[in-house]
Amino acid sequence: MTVCTKYRPEFVDPDYSPTGPHLGIVARALTAGVELGMIHTSDPEMTSYLFEAALAYNLHMHIAYGDPPDIDRFIAAAKEMVHKTLALPRELQQTRTRAASTPPARSAAGSHRRRSVR
Repeated sequence: MTVCTKYRPEFVDPDYSPTGPHLGIVARALTAGVELGMIHTSDPEMTSYLFEAALAYNLHMHIAYGDPPDIDRFIAAAKEMVHKTLALPRELQQTRTRAASTPPARSAAGSHRRRSVR
């Protein structure tokens, strides 16, 4: 038996998205996190796509077939994967920790707590 395949561009629907509209939301959230310096990923769009691929299939299998049977372990492992994937490099974590522990400088006018709000 011989099987011959050929790419047929007319069969491709450019408007079809197997991942749905939420993929763009996740990508924008990751982009904002990178811009704020809160997370690290070089490609937020592809990272969101890979999260979708890694989590959606397994979640669908749990809903449809009860596999994996322990949903709490699944959720914990998914959270751990996301946190480790997006974690800042150690040198940036230490810089952010030091910056966050430094109190903001007071203005020449003094603290806003003493002023009347009237």
